[in-house]
Amino acid sequence: MLRAAINSAKPTVMHFASRNMRMAVPACQAQVDPIQKIFVDKIKEYASKSKSAKDGLVDADNDALKGLHQEIDRVNKTFGFKEAAEVEKLPTFNFSEPAIENPAKFGVRLSVLVPRMTLRAGLLLGMGNPLLDISVECDKAFLEKYGMKANDAILAEEKHLSMYDEMKRMDGVQFTAGGATQNSMRICQWMSGMRRVASFMGCVGTDENSTVLAEKMSADGVFVRYQKTSEQPTGTCAVVVTDQGKSRSLCANLGAANCFTVDHLDVDEHWKLVENADFFYIAGFFLTVSTESILKVSEHALKSGKTFCMNLAAPFISQFYRDRLLSVFPRIDILFGNETEFETFAEEEKLGTTDRIEIGKKLSQYPKDDAARKRLVVITQGELPVICVQGDEVTIFDVPHIPEEQIVDTNGAGDSFVGGFLSKYIIGKPLEDCVNAGIWAAHQIIARPGLTFPEKCAVEKSIGNFIVDVRRVGMDSRVSKKGDEYWSHAGSFENMFANLEEIDPWEDPGQVLGGYAHGSIEAEISANARSGDVRTSAFQGARSMASEPEQEKISKLMSELKLVNRKYQDRFAPMPTETVRAIMMGRPYSLECYKTFADKTSLLDEALYSGDGNAILAAVLHIKKTMKRTLLVKALQRRPVAAQHLLHHMKQRAENMEVLTLCNALGRKEDASMFQYALAVEQDPSQRIKALKSIVKDSSLSEHDTAIVNDHISLLERVQLPVDAADRSGNSRAVLDSDKTLVGSSLQESVYYCTFYHWGVSENHLACPGSLKKLFQMSDRQFHWPVLRALANRKQWNQIIETFIVKKTLLRSARLKGDIPAKEFLAILRSAEAPATMIDVVLSVSPVGES
Repeated sequence: MLRAAINSAKPTVMHFASRNMRMAVPACQAQVDPIQKIFVDKIKEYASKSKSAKDGLVDADNDALKGLHQEIDRVNKTFGFKEAAEVEKLPTFNFSEPAIENPAKFGVRLSVLVPRMTLRAGLLLGMGNPLLDISVECDKAFLEKYGMKANDAILAEEKHLSMYDEMKRMDGVQFTAGGATQNSMRICQWMSGMRRVASFMGCVGTDENSTVLAEKMSADGVFVRYQKTSEQPTGTCAVVVTDQGKSRSLCANLGAANCFTVDHLDVDEHWKLVENADFFYIAGFFLTVSTESILKVSEHALKSGKTFCMNLAAPFISQFYRDRLLSVFPRIDILFGNETEFETFAEEEKLGTTDRIEIGKKLSQYPKDDAARKRLVVITQGELPVICVQGDEVTIFDVPHIPEEQIVDTNGAGDSFVGGFLSKYIIGKPLEDCVNAGIWAAHQIIARPGLTFPEKCAVEKSIGNFIVDVRRVGMDSRVSKKGDEYWSHAGSFENMFANLEEIDPWEDPGQVLGGYAHGSIEAEISANARSGDVRTSAFQGARSMASEPEQEKISKLMSELKLVNRKYQDRFAPMPTETVRAIMMGRPYSLECYKTFADKTSLLDEALYSGDGNAILAAVLHIKKTMKRTLLVKALQRRPVAAQHLLHHMKQRAENMEVLTLCNALGRKEDASMFQYALAVEQDPSQRIKALKSIVKDSSLSEHDTAIVNDHISLLERVQLPVDAADRSGNSRAVLDSDKTLVGSSLQESVYYCTFYHWGVSENHLACPGSLKKLFQMSDRQFHWPVLRALANRKQWNQIIETFIVKKTLLRSARLKGDIPAKEFLAILRSAEAPATMIDVVLSVSPVGES
């Protein structure tokens, strides 16, 4: 089949086909592609060996073709390209003489067109500041309460911190993952159509918000590996909607987002995400957090020949973090930003121009560690055209107008553009397609409240692993994909070849070469071609150009395709990759064809490689259901992630004995003991002590953990159970709340209880707080906090003075005991509505400056 000579203004791809190798090589790029150079040189070399020429086409002889195949094989191995499905190699390799000098204008005869690039899990990695957006709709009184105005965009101060909890309790509250880079990853993931294409790293707290944020990102399909810190809460952004949606006020508390450290990347599990990615994106905001992490990732990208992208993010980045930005700049392959950000950068760098195109040219030509790959600069200008500059080459893309009444919220438009752009860039689409996807994504987002999007992306009819670009004419790219990856995408072989005999590829090439719904190739080539560049369509007159022997070979190829169809119907088991893909995409699948232990572990390994929890669980449950326990243990011993999925599943289903048995079989003795402990504390109080003693006796807990369990037993036996029973018998002087119980409380809660209900009893009494302190060797600080709170809540002001204020002596004045700071002391009193006289007493004995 003859490939069309495509418009030289459009990027093209040279496709080489043989029995055992497939490669798609960019034929026209702004920068010099080393792989392209190899093949252009080889084409010239083998063309000179050709024996004949006809109608401007040079027909390479078999020896030359064999040499070219060998070269393809060598480069495949060098660059790690995967081989595609085997097809009968063509006896000739045709190309036009002009194509040797200008690769943008050439045609080759092909058996099939190979996919340009495939989506896979972890292809794109983002690093940035993760935030949880908390959105509510209310009146202006709420804004005034916290000193905010309509359409404010501010960083949280101390007076705003209580706002987030208040908003979470409101009716209609919505939670959305936020943060610049995280939003771009969400959009890219949404438009990719395959889970976990995008992954993300950032820092969160250990609070409830971090769990909600992780769930939201998982629901959006993004794989996250958050660093966690207990020093700060998870970053949040309050979004207050007023005036019936016309005003949106933002108040951000970055919190833990500022705490990311490069140590997170040093963990093997996390660094594998970096190694697995081929594209990286980081917004400039992250320069304020961990420049060291950016440099480490960008260095990896440089050494591995991967693509590193950044965003100028905001004007203040260029103004106040210029040195950090410049330290990363030589490694940036793609630089995003809006017009204000680029103009600010130009002013700070003293570029001497405000012309945005000139700014783009100068930044594209800034020093770069990999000089062979010219930097691409992408400048967005709102509703004005998008400017793309790479070296001296400038491309302008108009932005379609969107009516003002359709614009709901412009926040996140820039992040959405980047996400849409990257969704196409990572699968090798032309720059035009990438920019159009970015513009489309931004338009979708600004027409909705907040950075939200529909469940399914409708940017095009199909956004699977392979995009058929009709400007690069050839057979449907899915045909040449390896079986295990093609079938999971296309669904069934029958759909592709069932009616092959009824189609005449010469009369309607669109049916064969354009896929299911792409129509005639000629029409789209005509629409895209410039005058003089393309004089004929891909197939116009192709039949006359083909000799009779060639037509016989084409007929032979068609027959072979039908033979492949029959062979496929005889296949018994699908490849593990296609089964895992079906699970991930929610399509029907069957595991019954995986019979042997080797087949089942291969399926499990493929599921683990995908990172999809549903696929992992399905594979490991199949082994559990169909294999002996010894084989299950053998499979899980080398696959701890799979073991963790299975254990979690069994815990959720309350299969407690099986959990314990499997933990012991895997050698996870301590895990088994901790699970027993978790089960024990959930039992009825009468059985709890017996269960805890059994753990101490039979388990393999460490000495430290054993001491903790023994303390728990003592607390139950010697304090909680007898004191609670006495208080409820009616013989105690304690007047209990109806729902208050001591059993099951922590040690500090027990101290609080005993202080509240039994302060002043003798030291020999079981409920004496002082006895608890001695029995469990509590520090003064651990003991005094619950005591102070209990006495304050009981309004026992004199008892507080006697307990916590050291009286004046000849040598020292009166003072507070030093284990509770005066500020916290006063806060507890104030929350308990202490009288002014009590506050005055504490102030009078507080150290100067503390109160």
